[in-house]
Amino acid sequence: MPLSRSGQRPTGKHADTYDDPNAVVGTKVRLPSASFGHIADAVATSLQHSLIRLRRDRVDIFHLHNAITEAGGGETLSVQQVLGEVVPAFLRLRQQGKIRFLGLTAIGRTTALYRVIDAGTFDSAQVAYNMLNPSAGTELPPNYPAQDYGRLFQHTRKAGVGATKILFRFAVAVLHRGVEIVHTDANGTRDGSLLIERIAAHHQPADRTAAEAQHGKL
Repeated sequence: MPLSRSGQRPTGKHADTYDDPNAVVGTKVRLPSASFGHIADAVATSLQHSLIRLRRDRVDIFHLHNAITEAGGGETLSVQQVLGEVVPAFLRLRQQGKIRFLGLTAIGRTTALYRVIDAGTFDSAQVAYNMLNPSAGTELPPNYPAQDYGRLFQHTRKAGVGATKILFRFAVAVLHRGVEIVHTDANGTRDGSLLIERIAAHHQPADRTAAEAQHGKL
C-alpha cells in the first residue's frame, strides 16, 4: 500500500492497532529539482518524515517517484543520477534497517527506464499497464496516442524486478489513478504477503543485509 503524504497520517494514527501480517507498507519520495545537489540527504530526510507520520521504524518498499530521462533536466532525474546517487542512498537506508526493498515508479522516457531496470538494482517497479495503454505488456498499433512503454514487463522479468500495475480505473479512467499493490494468485486470492515473496524470490540470502535478517526471515 504505497501511501501519498496525505494518506500517511490516518495510517500512522492507527498503526498501533493495525496488525495484519499480510500488509505491505510502502511510501515514496519525489525529489524536487532544488534537491538534486544533495540527493542522498533529501532521500533520507523524506523517508524519515514518512516514518514519523506512519509511526513506524521501517517500511517494506520505498519508491522513487520522479520521472526518469536519459539526461535529466527540469524535474526529471537522469539515469546516472538514479543509479549513481539515488540507489546508493536507498541501499544505505536498507543497511540501516529502515526499508526492505528498493522501489521505482516507472515513469519517464522508455529507453531510460530500460537502462535503470536492466541494471537490476531495484526490487520492485510500479508500471503503467491498463486498458488505455497496455504497451508494457504488448505491442501498440501504429500511431497509438499514448506513450509506448515497449513491453517493459520483459525487462522487469529479465532483471528479476517484481512488477505491480498502475491502473486507470474504468469508471473514472481520466480523473482518478489508483495503484494495485496486492498480488492475486491463480485461485483469485489477494494477499499482500505474496508480493514480498515474489520480490524476495529473486534475492539470494547472501544478498540480504544484517539489518534485514534481524527483522526475521522473509
